[in-house]
Amino acid sequence: MKSMQNRSLNANSTIALLGSLDAQFSNKSKRGGKSLGPIPMDSPQQKGRTPSDANKVESIHKLAVLYHSRKNYEQAERLYQESLTMYSMQYGMEDPKVGQCLNNIGRLYFEEGWYSEAEVLFGRSLEIVREFYGDESAKVAKRLANLAELYNATDRHEEALEHYEQALAIEKKELGDDSTTTSRTKRALASTLRKLQRDAEAEELEKQCRVARSPERRLLAMRRMAQSTTPTSGLTKSASAPISAGERRRRPERRTNTPRPEATI
Repeated sequence: MKSMQNRSLNANSTIALLGSLDAQFSNKSKRGGKSLGPIPMDSPQQKGRTPSDANKVESIHKLAVLYHSRKNYEQAERLYQESLTMYSMQYGMEDPKVGQCLNNIGRLYFEEGWYSEAEVLFGRSLEIVREFYGDESAKVAKRLANLAELYNATDRHEEALEHYEQALAIEKKELGDDSTTTSRTKRALASTLRKLQRDAEAEELEKQCRVARSPERRLLAMRRMAQSTTPTSGLTKSASAPISAGERRRRPERRTNTPRPEATI
């Protein structure tokens, strides 16, 4: 973890930017007597913008996600902030695109250990998606799980438990009891229960995650396995094809049983 002195990020700048955008939209709402919404295209803030700006901000946001996935946090933060400003100008502060951007910045700060700043952004993102999609949306469950993960990281396990339970209830209803996302939340909830020394409940959840997969999931797994072993050209061999003794001598590394390291992203 980076020390406060060595960090290149400036989490307070994003919080300040969010406050500034909020104030701008609040003032506009008071002047117009209307609820918050996108700034009209003929307003001074939108003057000179074109429809291509929508494509531009999407590209900037995708680039920010790419930098984020490669752990280039400084570049990702800068592009996220630019996306946040453009999304708010085009769609308004309560649009789900703004909520997604805030959630992504929150994840970035969480990964860097800026927990208090991440909590602010996760909370705001949750408010936006809950208002836009409703309380029973899987997107709401994802935000709840993000907050629960943060609460666990800051030793607030009771709060984490509450949020994981809410997220799990939504995912069971919206995604199904045997979905990958639901199973992941069950495991996280079980881990939280163990932190609270509620081992019997945790074990019951862990058993549910170990049950046999549904026929549909088994079929999908078989298809993925078949695709991964299908040759891509006439010179490529299947991973399960036998290797001759001569080939083993030429390529002894094929005989090792050492598993490959899992991807971190």
